[in-house]
Amino acid sequence: MVGPRDDLRQAAFARDVMSPEEADEDSVPLILPESAQRHGPPPLLLELPSFRQEVETILQRFRQLHDEGYDWRDMAVLYRTQFMGEAVDAACRRAGIPASWLNRNSYSRGQHAR
Repeated sequence: MVGPRDDLRQAAFARDVMSPEEADEDSVPLILPESAQRHGPPPLLLELPSFRQEVETILQRFRQLHDEGYDWRDMAVLYRTQFMGEAVDAACRRAGIPASWLNRNSYSRGQHAR
């Protein structure tokens, strides 16, 4: 169970990770989404007891945002490992949520290259 102390710890973590800051020449600066001409709610940082619940929460949140008027293409999932990407992609497809997976294979990587 997450309590008030956990909320404060997570908020501090989010502030540290998501705060805009200058960077030296070897680092990437963090910038506010608005300065990159992106708008919308800030990223949601949650700690859930299982990966399965994470996937279900992602689907619920995507549906909620879409119902509120956000385009599917303005939503994203960042993941750490291949199996996570596969699971989220499959769950989106089963739920009827349009998904474009950047690193599915070499073809999809080439389609998204700049």
